[in-house]
Amino acid sequence: MRSIQRLGDSIRDAWTDAEHSDAGFASLASAALADSELLHSTTKAELNEWFLSGAPLPRQEMRPFGQPALTLYRGDGFYIELLVWLDSTTAIHQHSFAGAFAVYEGSSLHARYRFDCTDAASRELVFGALALRDVEVLRPGDVREINPGPSFVHALFHLERPSLTLVVRTDTLPSWQPQYSYRAPGVGHDPFYDPEPTATQLRLITSLGASQDATFWPIVAAAMRTADPWTTLRLLTVASEVAGDDVRFREVAATARNRHGRRADMMLASLEERARERNIVARRAMAHDPDHRFFLALLLNVGDRPSILDAIRARHPGSDPEALVLQWVGEMSEAQSIGLEFDALSLKMLEHALHGLDLTDFERGLASVFGDDNVEEQHAELSFLWAELTGSQLLRPLFCAADVELAECQRR
Repeated sequence: MRSIQRLGDSIRDAWTDAEHSDAGFASLASAALADSELLHSTTKAELNEWFLSGAPLPRQEMRPFGQPALTLYRGDGFYIELLVWLDSTTAIHQHSFAGAFAVYEGSSLHARYRFDCTDAASRELVFGALALRDVEVLRPGDVREINPGPSFVHALFHLERPSLTLVVRTDTLPSWQPQYSYRAPGVGHDPFYDPEPTATQLRLITSLGASQDATFWPIVAAAMRTADPWTTLRLLTVASEVAGDDVRFREVAATARNRHGRRADMMLASLEERARERNIVARRAMAHDPDHRFFLALLLNVGDRPSILDAIRARHPGSDPEALVLQWVGEMSEAQSIGLEFDALSLKMLEHALHGLDLTDFERGLASVFGDDNVEEQHAELSFLWAELTGSQLLRPLFCAADVELAECQRR
């Protein structure tokens, strides 16, 4: 297809003029992509027809990004790909390549982060502080540079189904490896590190857990007593998926804490965040309304109520963001896509919580309508509902103030 060929050839020529400088690739790729016929004039139908027509295609590879990832052009040291997104999302990650990406169709919540490493357990596992820098909604035609390494740590949550992303990127740059993925409150790991025979042993342990084999817990407990930090994280990940809050998991976690101290605490906190992330991504598969997916994206990527409300104002200027939250929660509850049931009472509770009020304030308001005695009789039930609402892992960011760190909010 001519629009693909023109974009690829223009990048090839510009990079040749730049003497194949890795440092300059992101800016030239961004400029070429932003001005390209491929981004602005070529339709998805034309791309699909070309890709499926039987015409010669560049070499294709199976990659974990995209549903699927289509290679459109291969040059010397770089390539162009189209990523189709339905329900999967990206982890918070950095890159071991340079380039640029653009929204081709749909839209995405783009969150950028900063990671400050304070403790390197190994090349594959680091600890530190992960903080949100900013969020934005990217729409068709928006282009962003991809710079390798920790200067560009980000995540994308796609709002329409499907959303399509065009990516221009170099091949992997060894000097910028590993390509860490991150999880709050501050654990970075190399997701591509799978040393043998440990990787196969872990797959066997995973299989034992999935089949509820009686030897699973004794094997995990024995392995944990001698595991290095990276293997400890992998074992805890497998065990948490099998057992959740099972007493045997708590025993394994205690062993990890005895061996690795604060590192293990960080790992366990990151696994709580991982479970919350998977819950939200599963909810997105049931939510096709772009605003509902936008709300889920905020719950996943934005850690406090003021920032969430600011992002809603930016997407819906002139709106009452608290009212929109209540509307979306009610709609998603009715559609059974949020995993929580909300009636008029619990939505009223949520409204009070969004305004930073507590249960006492809520009961005082009810008493002004129904009388003190009636509210006092229902105090135990109201306390239970309030604790269930404000303790929800899914909605947790709505109950965090801007000056409360995520690690503290997670403990609530």
